[in-house]
Amino acid sequence: MFYRWVLVFACGCSLFLLQSSPASASLQVGNTIRFYDREGSPGGEFGLALAGTPNKPELFRTFCLERSEYLDFNAAGFKIVGITDKAVNGGVTPGGDPLSLTTKVLYSWFRNKTLAGYDYTPNSATHVTSANELQEAFWALEAEGVTANGQAATWIASAANWIATTSTKAQRDFVDSHVKVLNLVWATGRSGYAAGSVAQDQLYYVPEPISLTVWAGVGGVFCLFSRRRRQASR
Repeated sequence: MFYRWVLVFACGCSLFLLQSSPASASLQVGNTIRFYDREGSPGGEFGLALAGTPNKPELFRTFCLERSEYLDFNAAGFKIVGITDKAVNGGVTPGGDPLSLTTKVLYSWFRNKTLAGYDYTPNSATHVTSANELQEAFWALEAEGVTANGQAATWIASAANWIATTSTKAQRDFVDSHVKVLNLVWATGRSGYAAGSVAQDQLYYVPEPISLTVWAGVGGVFCLFSRRRRQASR
C-alpha cells in the first residue's frame, strides 16, 4: 500500500509540474514578444514577456547584443525570426556575429543567480549599476565598441578563467545547449521602423523541456520503489 501511495504521489507531482510550469517560457520562432524596461540604461536588464494581451507576466530578464539596433516597450512587440547562436547584424563579422563562449558563461551565471558581485535586489541603485556593468561586458565581448572596465572587466576575467580551467565537454553541457540569441524584427511599423525591419537581438536561456523534469522525477521514484522491493524480499 505504501508503494502505491508513493506512485500516486509521483504522478500527482508530475501533473503539478506540467500544469504549473510556464510553458510560454519556451519561446519559438514566430512568437511575438514584448519588453519591459527594468534595471539598467541604455541596455538591459529588460523584462521579456509574450505580447498580445495586456499585463502578460514577465518570463525572464535579458540583455542587448548590439549597440546600433533598438527596441521599445510598446505592447505590439517584436517577432522572433530565429533562435540561433549569433547576432544577425552586429559587431564585425559579415552575416552575423557568433555568440562568444564568455558571453554564454556570464549570462548563464546571471540567469542562475550565481554571478559573484551582481546585486539582484529589485529596484536598488546597486542593481542598476550591476545591470549597466554586465551590459557593458556583453557589448565588449560581442565587439560592439565598448571597453569593459571595473566590475565588467572582473566578470569577463572570471568567465575566461572558468573556460580555461574547464573541459570542453563541461563547457558545452553548461552553456552551449542553453544560451542562444533571439533574432528579432519589428512586429509592426513604429518608432521610425517598418514592420519586419531588423531589431535588437537579445540573449535567451533555453529552459529544460518539462518532460525531462517530469520523467526524471518519476524515474527516481521507480528506482526507490525497486530498491524497497528488493530489500523487502531479502
